[in-house]
Amino acid sequence: NLRIARPPAGPTLLFNVQKFSLCRQIKAVQRRPFSSKVAMDHPPIVVTNNFGDKDIAPHVKLMRITFQKMFPAVNVATVRLSDVRRVVLFNLIQQPVAVHTHTSTDADGDTNDTGDNNDKNNNKAISTSNAMEDVVEVRHYAIKATPVGVDRKVRRVVRTKIPNLGKLNDIAEYIVGSGNAMSTAGDVSESEAEDETTHVVLSEKYTGKGNNKSQKSALKLVEIGPRLRMKLVKVERGLGGGDVMYHAFIKKTAAEVKAQKKKV
Repeated sequence: NLRIARPPAGPTLLFNVQKFSLCRQIKAVQRRPFSSKVAMDHPPIVVTNNFGDKDIAPHVKLMRITFQKMFPAVNVATVRLSDVRRVVLFNLIQQPVAVHTHTSTDADGDTNDTGDNNDKNNNKAISTSNAMEDVVEVRHYAIKATPVGVDRKVRRVVRTKIPNLGKLNDIAEYIVGSGNAMSTAGDVSESEAEDETTHVVLSEKYTGKGNNKSQKSALKLVEIGPRLRMKLVKVERGLGGGDVMYHAFIKKTAAEVKAQKKKV
């Protein structure tokens, strides 16, 4: 489980972590993993997706505010463009709750469904349409900019990734595409330079060679990890305790809550 609390007085959110991946596991499956210590020197842009509007449930609104307050606020009016290097995405998924039932066969050959789950081979997951659970997926990305309007072979030379020119008489043969140069992974066309929806005109100089002021560049998000998939289980009013403001499995009426407080 994972607890996220706001000191000094709370509230505290308790999550059940369903899946996770470490940064090294994300990089292990990437062709060209992103690596930059400088990118970690500044706070990321926080994006909360699918958390609704003013009519959302109180516990969903509390999740959104909590996630936003986990990172320093970024003032878009004063922040330098070169300091915007990362994005943290919190994506809310509201899905039907899966109820597990156990299928058993009696002596007469009849099949009975029970709530037991001792035999994992006979378990079935049934989605109920009226019960929903709140699952949050967390992703962490680095922002990568690539100049556009420049031939990708020239772009490789600008980035000091010198190709193998051993079979050429002149670098001009490589630029015009004689086809004799040794191809490498860097020769493959980059999707961020081909998709025009990612093209922006930079208001300031950005990190990376060729990303100058007033230059058109293509932006791409590169996942750097970690990944998280977690479900909100409980919200407590205090710091690690106090009144239960929300519970995913136990629902109480106002009268039941009042009676419980009297007992305490």
